[in-house]
Amino acid sequence: MVKKRIFPLKYKLITLVCLILTGSITAYMFFAINLFQKDKKAYLFENSQLLTTNISTALESHFSQLKLEILSQHKLTLQSEKQPFLTKKMNPNIIASFYRGKSSQIIKNAEQNVLEITELQLKKLLDIPEHFTIAKGSTYALKPLDFTSKEPLLSFSFKVPSTNEYVQSIIKLNDIYEIIVPYDSYQTIVTNKDKQIIFNSKPKESLGFIKQLLTTSNDLENYTKIYTSSTKEKWVVSQNKIETLSLNVVSFIPQKKAFIAITVLTYKSVLFAGLLLFFFSALTIIFSKKLTYPLQNLFLATQKISKGNFDIQLKSQSNDEIGNLSQSFNTMSKEVLRLIEETKDKAILEKELETAQMVQDMLFPKEGLQTDHIQLVSHFSTATQCGGDWCDYFYLDNKIYCLLGDATGHGAAAALVTAAAQSAITTFKTLHSQKLIKNDSPDFLMSLLNQSICHATQGKIKMTFVILSIDLDTETISHCNASHEWPFISHNGDSDLSPRTRKNMDTFDGHPGPPLGQSLESEYSSLSSPLSHGDTILLYTDGLTEQRNTSGEEWGERRLLKTFTKSSHQTPLEIKENLLNQWNQFSQNSEVLDDVTFMVFKYNAQKQILRKAG
Repeated sequence: MVKKRIFPLKYKLITLVCLILTGSITAYMFFAINLFQKDKKAYLFENSQLLTTNISTALESHFSQLKLEILSQHKLTLQSEKQPFLTKKMNPNIIASFYRGKSSQIIKNAEQNVLEITELQLKKLLDIPEHFTIAKGSTYALKPLDFTSKEPLLSFSFKVPSTNEYVQSIIKLNDIYEIIVPYDSYQTIVTNKDKQIIFNSKPKESLGFIKQLLTTSNDLENYTKIYTSSTKEKWVVSQNKIETLSLNVVSFIPQKKAFIAITVLTYKSVLFAGLLLFFFSALTIIFSKKLTYPLQNLFLATQKISKGNFDIQLKSQSNDEIGNLSQSFNTMSKEVLRLIEETKDKAILEKELETAQMVQDMLFPKEGLQTDHIQLVSHFSTATQCGGDWCDYFYLDNKIYCLLGDATGHGAAAALVTAAAQSAITTFKTLHSQKLIKNDSPDFLMSLLNQSICHATQGKIKMTFVILSIDLDTETISHCNASHEWPFISHNGDSDLSPRTRKNMDTFDGHPGPPLGQSLESEYSSLSSPLSHGDTILLYTDGLTEQRNTSGEEWGERRLLKTFTKSSHQTPLEIKENLLNQWNQFSQNSEVLDDVTFMVFKYNAQKQILRKAG
């Protein structure tokens, strides 16, 4: 059962893109705004310090120029006898001026009639001392005047150079306004050494902060810094001291206002990020739908396959990996259909091979042969389900026949050849028992097998073969060979149980005939030799000697002969077990490439049996 999708792929893709975009934009905004804030702060500090410096320079220049104008005016009027002296040639921002020296003089600006006062009132207003002093290190002294007027006035005092004389004037602040007001973003105050406010560019604003600032600020140094008010509001404050005027120029601006550009930038960045995120999210939705649509079709197709429907073909509309995946799926679907058909055919074939194997097993003798004269065992194993090896043994007129053959290749075709051979032998035994065939020599039997296999295979499959016939009456053994491996014979030693050596080993003589099934005209001959008590004979197919181990080395005839020699004094069953043990140890569980068949029998002579019985 397929698990229900809780979070589909397209939503994962959209979420992933949104997270990547959000993270990237957030990181960019953080670093960009942080960098801009640092840069803005440095610029703000530099600009604030430059502002107060420029104002200070302008004020110092202004009052220096004003001093020259006042001295020049007094120099022109000192010779006049009119007191107070009225002149129309004075700076319009100078209301009146008092000169005290060897001869005192008060002059008033005729154009400025804001002060309709007497000389006594003027002296009182100016608070003219008998001995005038200016702060050490200063050139001028300024302080605000408390006088009923439509506009604020300022007392401006200075010593005349190289004398003990001094001048004290009443001036208006118009020129100072012109110096300071252009810097409207900042609020600027000018204070004297007594922290009296000489000038305030915005008299009605920030009064509480100004009071706190005058209380806590240090007049002895120039600085630009962030100042936190009692209301926790942060201000950017810059101070510059004018030594010659004994004044402090202080400009300040709320940090929030100063950093308004950062706020605007942040707002616009967030807005842009939102629009960008929306745009890319829309693109992702469109793209993910296009991307996941073929995947959805592929998923549905796999669902159908899971239900056994393999006849499915997807339409591939793209040339990317998804299109390749669809094409691969179509190829896989076709291949699965083909494999299913092959599996059906293979299952039928395997069933048929199982049947053939069962039939072939019936062609082999069920168990060994055990008589007073003969002890015989055999072994047969196939490389596949059906093999091309075959062996048989049977009694016929006090003779024992041993037959062993090896058809070309292995499998079902080779198994059919062995069936033909077995059928021919069965026919021979039947006809011989009915006295229809009198010849029972191995060469006649071999010719009969050749005729049967030639007709069965039409020369396409051949079979090597060997036939042994033991005549118990004459104690002789006849053999006929059709291109098969010659059997080994091990003669008895000093006693039945004494081990045997290579000296006891022998092979059958003769010229082998052609393999069975090669030609209908093939001729075969048989030879006979005496058989002695204890003689042990081994018949085998080449699958036994040609088996290779994991190193690719063959077991070979030499190892077979050596193993057979060492155990040939034992019973045939013990010889069989020893051969299989040695062969398996050498093979090391490597793949068996050919059928393996061998037969071992031992002869017991009649006189030996009678001797034991006596």
